[in-house]
Amino acid sequence: MSPNKGATDESGFRALPAGCWGGSFFYLGSSAVFWSDTEKDSINAFSWGISNEESVVVRYPLSKMCGLSIRLVKDD
Repeated sequence: MSPNKGATDESGFRALPAGCWGGSFFYLGSSAVFWSDTEKDSINAFSWGISNEESVVVRYPLSKMCGLSIRLVKDD
């Protein structure tokens, strides 16, 4: 989605901008936010986010009550 700053898809990751849920949807169509497997504390866990506004991946804690995307990786 425009502006899609710095996007090359050279890794083939192809994340879809599903946003996040916390009572209603936020950033739908502009950001993809994924859970990590690392807890910050009993209330929060770390997540990874990407946006069409920046060319960086951001790690930050969010409440475990939020609805985020997950990415499954198949072991060979």
